[in-house]
Amino acid sequence: MTVSAHKYSEKSSFSKLSLLLCALLAVLFASCATQRGASEDARGGKGTAGYKPIGRDGSAQRRHYIATFAHAARRNRELYGIPAAITLGQGILESAGGTSYLAVNGNNHFGIKASGDWTGRTICKPGESVRYRRYGSVEQCFADHAKFLRRKRYEPLFRLKITDYKGWARKLKECGYATDPAYATKLIKVIETYNLQQFDR
Repeated sequence: MTVSAHKYSEKSSFSKLSLLLCALLAVLFASCATQRGASEDARGGKGTAGYKPIGRDGSAQRRHYIATFAHAARRNRELYGIPAAITLGQGILESAGGTSYLAVNGNNHFGIKASGDWTGRTICKPGESVRYRRYGSVEQCFADHAKFLRRKRYEPLFRLKITDYKGWARKLKECGYATDPAYATKLIKVIETYNLQQFDR
């Protein structure tokens, strides 16, 4: 009876030791994965070395983006007549919630290229030769994006109500802003998912 109890005790201790070892290995693998993700960010991957998305769907990252830049988007509405919902929605959609390479390294949240009349700093994506505008701040980028939309090509946008985010999204596509045929649908979805239309009421 004593021997049997001793063997049971040894088995129990061994099981506990195995569970502990498995837990330690899981923590080690998770740590390695995090470090690998940070390395990819530093090389210009989809993430950002400064701020990592929280949650698999990136919703917390997007909410952080909205809280950070809603003021700048509202300022664009007041100065240039661009709906804040459109500015925030496009910024989220085109910069992956502020985590794209251009956003992190050049404060460029809209992928605006450095055309011939651009005299400021520029940036290239890793492995590409196309030059994009590099801004000193995100607010500067937002203002430049608003000026970009004030060009003659986008005049039809300003015949719409500032609260008509669906009309703005569809007209942006019609005016040739994006080549993605589903751009308007995606933009509307982002706006409605995060209730961005509230910023234009």
